Amino acid sequence: MVKNKPVVVFVGTYPPRECGIATFTQDLLHSSRQFLSSFITCKVVALNLSPLDSYVYPPEVTWQISQDNEKEYLDFADSINENPLVAGINLQHEYGIYGGKEGKNILSFIERVKKPILVTLHTVLPNPSRNMKEITSRIIKRANVIVVLTHNSREILEKIYPFSVGKVYIIPHGIHETKFSSPEAAKKN
Repeated sequence: MVKNKPVVVFVGTYPPRECGIATFTQDLLHSSRQFLSSFITCKVVALNLSPLDSYVYPPEVTWQISQDNEKEYLDFADSINENPLVAGINLQHEYGIYGGKEGKNILSFIERVKKPILVTLHTVLPNPSRNMKEITSRIIKRANVIVVLTHNSREILEKIYPFSVGKVYIIPHGIHETKFSSPEAAKKN
């Protein structure tokens, strides 16, 4: 085991907060640990709705940000910049989880942090509002790598934001493994 391994920081909502992005972030962290734990350490910054949230997070959640507090994004970026072990950021983007109009607050963080950023865009709209288009443009310009979940999302992204070409990768979204049960068993319940 390597001492002082590089750290990858996962940014998004995180369980026990009930949110699809939270589950996705946790699954991504667990699979990263499964395959890369010899090489990296995984940590999380969890987004909270407000300073009054009192989630009891698992130990991998090292930081918390109140989604509407822009100063917390800037302070977090500064702490990441000062930490020589942080090798990169894995950010889950959804407009509604970062505060500000259509999630604008995340721009404070990504434009201040100096580490490489991989962004997963969970929503790619064919007709974004002007504000969403501006936010997405700035995210794409700052990100080193963009991940989308479908071929259609990639096509839309590259059409609306041609400067994204060469940065966009597709990793299909799946669901948790579930046991098959017969329809007859379900009908009895």
